[in-house]
Amino acid sequence: MDITSYLVLHTSYYTASQMKAYKSLEAFNYFVCGWVNDLGTKEALNKCRLVFARVNHSQRSGETPLKTWIVAKEDGEVVTAHCNCMAGLSESCSHVGAVLFAIEAGVKMRETASCTTEKCKWLMPSHVKKIPAAPVAMIDFSSAKSKKQKLDDAIAGRTVPTQQT
Repeated sequence: MDITSYLVLHTSYYTASQMKAYKSLEAFNYFVCGWVNDLGTKEALNKCRLVFARVNHSQRSGETPLKTWIVAKEDGEVVTAHCNCMAGLSESCSHVGAVLFAIEAGVKMRETASCTTEKCKWLMPSHVKKIPAAPVAMIDFSSAKSKKQKLDDAIAGRTVPTQQT
């Protein structure tokens, strides 16, 4: 909704007229096709962020990717945007829209990250204080069932000789 609000309903920062860029809503296809590259961000003044990216041309795929940038507040409100394409001077071309969709996808991925994607977020048993690093050859990947069977065999005196390598 915020992307539509910016591209269609927002008033231009420079011209003070409404954007009405309905065609730029097709920019989702640009994002899905992987045309947004080198997405980066820098902190700007007044609690704003500068988001910049390189976006492939829609008509000339062999040309150098376009330089697109967006200034947004911390809550996601877009202050202004620019692209060096022919339509980018109006602050609401499809390339700007593609970068907005890339930002939205990144935020959604960040918010839905699982607890195991970050270090020290795994829930370990209370008796385990640290898991030491070890070479893969030294790690026992056998199942709990086979470990129990080995323990039962050892208790019963039915030890099976291990293979020497």
